[in-house]
Amino acid sequence: WYSPKDYNELVEINRFEGLTYSCNVVPKDKSIKEYLFEFPIDKKFHRFIRLSKDDFIYPDSRSEQYIIIEISIFEGRSNEAKKNLIKLLFERLNHIEISNNDVEITIFETLKQNWGIRGLLADELYW
Repeated sequence: WYSPKDYNELVEINRFEGLTYSCNVVPKDKSIKEYLFEFPIDKKFHRFIRLSKDDFIYPDSRSEQYIIIEISIFEGRSNEAKKNLIKLLFERLNHIEISNNDVEITIFETLKQNWGIRGLLADELYW
């Protein structure tokens, strides 16, 4: 369990949480195609792992704003949806002045039978 050490760190975590969440929820305007993951509005499963400067080693070609985003999802999303999510994350991170050069995004796609949730395998859940 990680607890923010000060107010500024909490603000930073909330800023990223809001940014990533906004890229995934069902939009009010259904014609907006950039939100193809369409999570329910109340679905928030984010985890932020912050490392101290001494523990976070990054290439010389990156700045102190270097960020790694790893997304775990069930199988079945279209390539278009995954590409749109990655593009939207880059765009939104640019709006908060994080350079594309400082961002790495990886989507890990897992078969439902390989994911346990709420005491069941995901392929046994009623969706």
